[in-house]
Amino acid sequence: MSGAIKPPPTVYRQAPAKTPGRGILTPSFGEGTIVVKRAGGGFIRVSWEQATSMKKPGRGPSRELSEGDPANVRRSDSASARRALRPGVYTLVSYRIVRRDKKGTRWHLSATESRGVSRFAIVAGKTKALELDPAVAVDVAARRVTSGVRVQASVTGESEAGLTIYRNSRRIAVEYRILDRQGALVASGPMKYG
Repeated sequence: MSGAIKPPPTVYRQAPAKTPGRGILTPSFGEGTIVVKRAGGGFIRVSWEQATSMKKPGRGPSRELSEGDPANVRRSDSASARRALRPGVYTLVSYRIVRRDKKGTRWHLSATESRGVSRFAIVAGKTKALELDPAVAVDVAARRVTSGVRVQASVTGESEAGLTIYRNSRRIAVEYRILDRQGALVASGPMKYG
């Protein structure tokens, strides 16, 4: 045993209209990925992201992880947004929502909550719409201490899941500015994650 952690299995293919013994999950976002935990244990990754090349060393040509262009999916009832899952209760523990700005820059937010962001049930033969709020909440508190100013901030997503924002796959720096009552700058600088 190498001790390496294996990623969870991924559901990435568009589900046909009729999928015997399975339920259908559709997202409220166009491009992204979720990680869910089944009630009986085990994690599953469900992806609606653009095709990504995955090549295992020494294993021949790469394979595509998704079909079509999910980035263009804008409605949760779109055929290309359907993913088939086994019936059961799932807990959403992580999500990533991807957007692109007018210049084509890829932005994504990534949120995780080990206790679970939400729970939902998949029923065979039924479609479940997964609603995720892409809002980002920033809570900042500052107080004077002997050595200066102490600033604490939390950046959270749905159900107060810890959230990080990325631009072109790089975590963006969160900066702060503290002003006094007259509007003069008291302190500023970058925030450290963690």
